[in-house]
Amino acid sequence: MLQVRMLHILGNKMAGAPGLPKWLLDCKSQITGYPEWGALTRELFDAIQQQLTESKITYFTDLSEAEKTLFMQRAAKAIQHGKSFRTLQTSVSHSLDQHLNNQVARELLEDFPVITKSDLVLNHARDGAVALLKKWPEMKSKLHLCLNQALPDRLRQIAWKLFLHNPHLKKQYVEILQSEPKNVMSILDLEIVQKCEGLLEEEYTFQELAGSVSILNAMKSTLSYHHARKRTQTSLHDTDYMLVVPFLVTSLATVHPDQLSHRNSIALLIEEYITFMKQRPGYMKESWTEDYKEGMQNFTDSVASLLEKYDEELATHLKNLFSPTEAKKSSKRKSEMGTRETLVAGLKGLIRPMVRCLFVGYLQLDTVMYIWDQYIIGLDVPEYDIVPVFTVITLMLLREHILECDIPVGVETVLADHAIKLKKEQYMYEINRNFYTDLNALLNKDRNDMPILDPTQSVGLPGPWTHWSSERIPPRQKAHDRRLAREEREAQRLRSVQEQREAEEQRRQQELQDRLEEEERFQHQMAEDRKRIEEERMYLEDQLEFEKKRRAESERQAKEEIEQLRREIDELRKMKERPLGTWPEETEPPYQPPSRESKEQTRPPPSAATHDTRTWGNPTPPGGPQVRTPPPGSGRRKHAETVTLNLLERVMDSINYLGHSESRERETLDRETRTNLKEFNRAFDEAQNAVLGRKLRQEEWDEMEENERSEVTEKVMDVVWQKYEDKYAESLPQ
Repeated sequence: MLQVRMLHILGNKMAGAPGLPKWLLDCKSQITGYPEWGALTRELFDAIQQQLTESKITYFTDLSEAEKTLFMQRAAKAIQHGKSFRTLQTSVSHSLDQHLNNQVARELLEDFPVITKSDLVLNHARDGAVALLKKWPEMKSKLHLCLNQALPDRLRQIAWKLFLHNPHLKKQYVEILQSEPKNVMSILDLEIVQKCEGLLEEEYTFQELAGSVSILNAMKSTLSYHHARKRTQTSLHDTDYMLVVPFLVTSLATVHPDQLSHRNSIALLIEEYITFMKQRPGYMKESWTEDYKEGMQNFTDSVASLLEKYDEELATHLKNLFSPTEAKKSSKRKSEMGTRETLVAGLKGLIRPMVRCLFVGYLQLDTVMYIWDQYIIGLDVPEYDIVPVFTVITLMLLREHILECDIPVGVETVLADHAIKLKKEQYMYEINRNFYTDLNALLNKDRNDMPILDPTQSVGLPGPWTHWSSERIPPRQKAHDRRLAREEREAQRLRSVQEQREAEEQRRQQELQDRLEEEERFQHQMAEDRKRIEEERMYLEDQLEFEKKRRAESERQAKEEIEQLRREIDELRKMKERPLGTWPEETEPPYQPPSRESKEQTRPPPSAATHDTRTWGNPTPPGGPQVRTPPPGSGRRKHAETVTLNLLERVMDSINYLGHSESRERETLDRETRTNLKEFNRAFDEAQNAVLGRKLRQEEWDEMEENERSEVTEKVMDVVWQKYEDKYAESLPQ
């Protein structure tokens, strides 16, 4: 009875179904007639019978469907390395090759196709794989063998459908469409239509999709329903529009553009698109989502590690490129400019726009579809993420253009202008050369998802779920062996607990050490800041003292000059006031009464006491210097000397007032002078850093030649005046 039931199950697995190619059905019929097939089924029967006996189960039909599958899988795993299995595997390969080639040869003789024999073989193999996947969707993990291979259109369509399958979403959309059609349309439907039309017409990589009303309607319907499910009034992101395009291309592989707007096609688009949007990794989502920050940090770290591993020169160039400007100026060697943290921080902003849309719009659609194939066939393996690999390959393929860039913006321009020229064959070559081994190891691990059997049905045996990943069924053990195994497991558990405690203690000690080092660094930084502030204060005090001395010296010199002028005037006055007998005798003309005209001509000019002509300077305070009025009867020359003396005194008073002012005005002037001196010294130091790369000491200025000192001073002052002009321009009203 068991053997009949087992053969019935195996027969169902190999039975034909509508849609299976004839050559595949013929191959199945031939395989079931091989002696190797009978030998394998007998071994499989014995393995299942042994499990039933050990589990004390009489009939195979008494098991549930999950238990039957478990017994079958365990039995198959037990015999998969035996001689019968290897012999049957060789016979199956030979039979497949024979029937496929016979079918191709028949078509070449009868139909005279225009394509080559290789294309016919690939087409029939594709049709067979598609038919098997439609009949047994659980075999989608076999698509892992297509790593680094561009999937044919029909195979891509079924692969995406299997990995993004979500019948609940599709059913929900159909029910809403039938009951309340308005609810599948967004309140921003008009805006979505306009953006979809503009994107298809303006984006260079989407030219093959532009101009079709059905494609536009399908794209709009998908995005409109996606926005309606969000229940928000804000517009969709540009990324949402970009990510729907590959699904349109996949649907067009087997559907005419006019049929794309049908309800079933749109329902499939919505199912795949929304499922993809939900399963996106954190680094592809918006920055306010919960898993974005950690996901983006891990992603960028992976990209930086791969870039440093496979193209160290490019990684070093990007480090230096993303280094701050101050670090570039102060660094002595170019290789010391950037660090890994600098590379990670720079890559975040550089690759985020390209990764958010998963290369849509940056690469040609053919290349984008190949990248999406490699990403989607690994959705069932959480550890597998190929997006960092493609990101690194993109940078490596554009390395010649990136190495010519001097600023980070130039790298963004390279990605926008030259990435579209890359071909999928270039990516396939780089993956095959550098990354295939690691990716294949991640993608094709032994992961047989086996149902769990009730442990009460296997008394005395280890649980079947314990060793489900092992290659062979573990042998039965005696009580003594089981006791030793328990003791060993307990000892291992205690060791693990102890190791965890030690690791935790080590982590705490490390955190404490890091905290102490951080505090020490902070104290050191504070001490350096205090020292710098004290040095600046002393420097400013020295500058202020120097300015005071210079001003006092200027006042002293002005006073000395005034005193000198006064002495000279006094001496001149004394010489003019000598007795008449001391002057040489002169013959006086006879006295004549002065006429009216002569009186007007000899009338002395008004003195400062009667008519003050000063229009600027400090007004003369009460009790200040008095105006000297020439005594009556003095000559014209004496009067002129007196007027000149008064004028000089007023000029000196005005100069002194303009230069130093007095009382509060003088204090304000001193304060403004100190502020301007401080600003000028800061600007002068910054100008030295900009021109020379550092601040020169006084000894270095003194050691310079006169010509060199003048040239350097002129360059520095040009930068200083340019800073003042920029500051003045910013202060002007716009």
